[in-house]
Amino acid sequence: MSYFHEPFEIGKVQAGDTVRVLGLEGPGQYTPYSLLVETSNGLRGQIYINDLSFPIIDKKKRDTVTILDIAKKKEGKCNILRADGTKEEARIDQWAPVVSDELRHLSLSNEGHYYMSIKKFERLYMGKTLSECDHIYRPAITIRNGEGNSRIATYRTLMVFNPDDGKLYHPEITFTGDSLIATNYEMLHPYGNSAWLLKWLPFSSTILDCAPLASLIEEPLYDPWMKVLDYDTTLDGEANWFHWVCMGFYLLFGFIWAFCMVGFPLKLMEAMMHFRFSFYHLSDTVLASLMAIVAFIWTYIWTILIMTWGLIWLLVWICWIIAPIIFTSATNDLNQQPHKRCESCRRMYTMEAYEKQFIREYDEWRTVSKRGALLSQFTRHWTTYTKTTYSDGSTSNSNYQNHSETESTYAVHHYNVLYHVKEYDYVFKCTGCGHEERFRDEELKELDRKYLSSGTFVETT
Repeated sequence: MSYFHEPFEIGKVQAGDTVRVLGLEGPGQYTPYSLLVETSNGLRGQIYINDLSFPIIDKKKRDTVTILDIAKKKEGKCNILRADGTKEEARIDQWAPVVSDELRHLSLSNEGHYYMSIKKFERLYMGKTLSECDHIYRPAITIRNGEGNSRIATYRTLMVFNPDDGKLYHPEITFTGDSLIATNYEMLHPYGNSAWLLKWLPFSSTILDCAPLASLIEEPLYDPWMKVLDYDTTLDGEANWFHWVCMGFYLLFGFIWAFCMVGFPLKLMEAMMHFRFSFYHLSDTVLASLMAIVAFIWTYIWTILIMTWGLIWLLVWICWIIAPIIFTSATNDLNQQPHKRCESCRRMYTMEAYEKQFIREYDEWRTVSKRGALLSQFTRHWTTYTKTTYSDGSTSNSNYQNHSETESTYAVHHYNVLYHVKEYDYVFKCTGCGHEERFRDEELKELDRKYLSSGTFVETT
């Protein structure tokens, strides 16, 4: 049995030995399919599937082959024997085993990670037995003998966040004593696309240690769906299009999950507005302010989560661009005139036009300005650059940039206009509770116009 696809052995399994199968894994870029197994004495590791009696299918040529050996592991290649007796070299990921449906459902996810801070890890795992640790979040992937009667377990599907350097690690725990108690640990395989930023962002550990939040980036330990796609579509050439269609939807869903999840709380609050008692005691202004606060806090939380998950920090800014757009959409029905959400009973879309009430009418002179023809237009061009002076007194210019600006001069004419003004009150009434809202408006009819003067104004673009 091998350890974490490493070239040293955990233990030996002889023909006829009984093992418990925990999962099907692979292929990797340099490693073939393998079975994750546990022996009768509690050791765990991987057995390459070409060492077992599973039929092997060449994905490209659709015929049965025999894997002779992993000849060039570092190059991801192996020697195969075809049914016609031909020997050749092929890539490790070019072939797939024919396995039962039961074994397919034990297909291990490529990642399958669960996330937590190092503080939570120490609190939950240290001082616990090996059996207890196996049932907290994820089982140990490999278990090997240590010094004396100790056992060393590697939890490859746990990702432990260290706030001191912003990186994530796979823990390896040493269990000692007759009861195999966790007494020591080591953090392996540091990872972090955005470690420099996570190191400085406050509350990163607190957010990861909140189980409901961590579950949003948690990945399943077993992922038979992707293995079924890989197996079925590669064996059936006519179904190959289905594989790519599914992958397209998978990537689309991933994009929506990564960048549009920032709007989930806001859209949920928007939906809750249709149930009038959800925010019954909050006016439109207060509710909009509350949604702005929620938008900021949630975007920050989601930023921490997806950077921990592995999204590079440069792409995280997309979330901060999308968040205001979703906020504007979610609060679009608030503070409208007339209100789309009744100020009294909080029902949505129940304010309807009730009547138009005449208030008064009168004549009034008002000054009006109107833009006239384009008189002139001038465009100026200039260049800027950076001048660098060196210690020996010499200089050089760099970073040249060209700029332009256009000034347009228009005529503007001023008039004194006599209007006949009619004022009305528009009354809107809630069909649910009868609450009324009034808005003053006016209708204008021009009676006379007198020229006052003309001038110019300049518009710069």
